[in-house]
Amino acid sequence: MNASLIAQAAPDLTTSTPQLWAYGIAVVTPLIIQGVRWLVPKVPTFLLPTLAPFVGIVVGLGLNAVGAAHLSWVDAAQLGALGVFVREITNQYVTKRMTGSSPPV
Repeated sequence: MNASLIAQAAPDLTTSTPQLWAYGIAVVTPLIIQGVRWLVPKVPTFLLPTLAPFVGIVVGLGLNAVGAAHLSWVDAAQLGALGVFVREITNQYVTKRMTGSSPPV
């Protein structure tokens, strides 16, 4: 396959402003879930990660409403779930650092 055809098929995500707004869902979702945890402390901890796709859908619908992004609800749910992954990676890094063990490579 010709290399120029591959280069044309690959999207350039760095210049797409709506795409950058969409990735913001993955950053905002853990913050919203932490806020829910503080506001409603009786919510069982094991349920909090299951809220992430729903939070992603709500934030995605909000971004669609203001015209900042054009996402399907499935994409928004996936970005919300990505937020849980980002939070867990950060949590693991901070925990390993506090205990003195080296972070995973």
